[in-house]
Amino acid sequence: MRKFISFILYLFYRYYQGGRSTESIAYESAIFALLALIFFNVVFVMSLFTSSGIFFLDGDDPRWVQYLKIGFGIVLPGFLILRLLFPKSHITNLTYDDQVIERGGWILTLYVVTSFILVFFS
Repeated sequence: MRKFISFILYLFYRYYQGGRSTESIAYESAIFALLALIFFNVVFVMSLFTSSGIFFLDGDDPRWVQYLKIGFGIVLPGFLILRLLFPKSHITNLTYDDQVIERGGWILTLYVVTSFILVFFS
């Protein structure tokens, strides 16, 4: 599983490294992209089993409180865990064959688009 997640992070890292505005923060952007993908999949699975809402956001809290809950309850711990388990040096030193990168990029793109569609229609 570690190898698979490392490959996904590498694909995101490579994508963000190619952009002028994201080149300096490519590693962090890759982690946030993976977190977003995980979040969309969790939301989709939860929507299959319950219609009461997302995680702990069912209350009457103002929107800014809900954003804080998501930020400190999901994003920050997820970012720190991924950063600890998959250090930047590990991701940047990975090497793959160009054909594997191209095929993985297409599969990841299809998976991201499918995840967005499933969450949108769930």
